[in-house]
Amino acid sequence: MDLCISAPVDVMRGNAAGLWRAYDAAQISNLSNLPNSYVTRTPDGVVAVGAIGWFFTMVTNPQTISPNPTSWTELWAPGRRNAWGLAGTGSGPMYEVTAATYFDGPEMLNTQEGIRACVEKMAGLKPNTRLWWESEGTMQTALENGEVQGGVYFADVAETLIQSGAPLEVVFPQEGPVIDFGSWCQPSASTKTAEAHEFINFMLTPQAQNLIASRMNAPPLIRADLLSLDDTVRAKVTSPTTPITTNIEARRLHMDFMVQEFSKMLAS
Repeated sequence: MDLCISAPVDVMRGNAAGLWRAYDAAQISNLSNLPNSYVTRTPDGVVAVGAIGWFFTMVTNPQTISPNPTSWTELWAPGRRNAWGLAGTGSGPMYEVTAATYFDGPEMLNTQEGIRACVEKMAGLKPNTRLWWESEGTMQTALENGEVQGGVYFADVAETLIQSGAPLEVVFPQEGPVIDFGSWCQPSASTKTAEAHEFINFMLTPQAQNLIASRMNAPPLIRADLLSLDDTVRAKVTSPTTPITTNIEARRLHMDFMVQEFSKMLAS
């Protein structure tokens, strides 16, 4: 393997284990198209470059839920008993959803006290949750066969299901969707450095990023002023409100604790 797309936590873990080769930033002229938040730099240089983004949004079945909710608070609503499929991993987006909806935001996850408070609030979701999913495919099946009325899911995958005829709607809650992203990383064993630089440089062009948005329904990562999206595509890949950023630092510091507390909550 010469390039892979890694989530931020895997970027950090891989870097600590010496898995990634540092890029020569001078050979990636389009790196300046990318906001700094999507570039991982270490003392050795750039080790990860933003590749593709994804939104965790609310999805609903309009045949069973109407009108569409406007807030993440609907997940906790008393009238939604046994309705939802929610991300069931302690490293997933439910922490950010809860922190942004009921607290001051994901920064609270930087402390164990904040994590415990967040988990205590998430416990209120249990009566309304029919499925705690870890596999994307498990949730897809549940949405397609009507096992759940909606829940939290990837916006790009939901749009693909809609195009295939699934009775779904994507909702961008007023608190914002949760945004996460994957980065191009080159394993240190790879020798194809020139090819990697050239490929990544192309993937950071407006041409490539417009294709990602229009063909994959995924949010492009380069600066918005460089893009040329039509209104239909723009509505699918951009949020009308500021997205909720995944707290990567919290996972670096407290990943095991977050998973442990989440698992205890589900089991209690």
